[in-house]
Amino acid sequence: MSSEVPFATEKRIRLRELVKEEGCTPAPGAYDVLSAKLVEQAGFDVAYVGSFASAASAFGLPDVGALTLTEMVNSARIVADMLNIPVIADAEYGFFDAANIWRTVREFENAGVAAIHIEDHQFGKHTEFPVTIFDADAVSGRIKAACDARRDESFMIIGRTDSFLANGDIHECVDRVNRYLEAGADAAMISGPSAKRFATVRDQINGPLMTNGSYFHKDSTAAETEAGLNLSLHWPMLIYAAYKSCQKTLEEFKETGDCSKISLPFDEPDFNELLPFGGFSERVSKYR
Repeated sequence: MSSEVPFATEKRIRLRELVKEEGCTPAPGAYDVLSAKLVEQAGFDVAYVGSFASAASAFGLPDVGALTLTEMVNSARIVADMLNIPVIADAEYGFFDAANIWRTVREFENAGVAAIHIEDHQFGKHTEFPVTIFDADAVSGRIKAACDARRDESFMIIGRTDSFLANGDIHECVDRVNRYLEAGADAAMISGPSAKRFATVRDQINGPLMTNGSYFHKDSTAAETEAGLNLSLHWPMLIYAAYKSCQKTLEEFKETGDCSKISLPFDEPDFNELLPFGGFSERVSKYR
């Protein structure tokens, strides 16, 4: 039997190392393989695949819990397969209760991602409806079951609370994530507070801490580092950049009818740098 460490495990170990390192690691959110390759090409150490970008890019849907486990796993799998850096994936609330959450964990493990986050949000996110949260005991049970289900111990389970979005109570957030950490989560994640607010409670949280609120508060990586955060998920970054760039390009072409007037002209050699043409050329030489 080979003693070689599988590549997926190598990336999971790397993510664990990054979370332990000093400073906050930014993880730009990708919406497909191409955008994820750009994250890697730009020199970032981690990429993120979330439900917001996956729902919008693949199905034209809002992030209101309409995607299935299979759809989220497929989005994460194709990205993780093409990257040499770790990928963190959104596992929503786990898709099942504690007794069946093993399937969620196994599917994401088999997809090659380095970590998933499981949240306590029940309903209302990204809508005009009030945010509601699952009971903390039920979520702790899911976290424990998820940790028990993994076959690769380097695969990270992140316990996320959205309770700040529901009631603005940072102390409830601290209590919840500490319970999730106690249940076995490898890291905690709190949605909503600013870096300044995190700094007031960071010493009360018993493990690595992540956030996804940078865009709301315009927090820099330096500010998040100063607040004691270990990782920041920039979930809307690239899908919004693509949306605005495509919108601008189409408006320019519609107005002028002249593709030479488009401010982002097509450069095929530059574009093709992201694609595995080297492997293709080698196979042509070998097999033809």
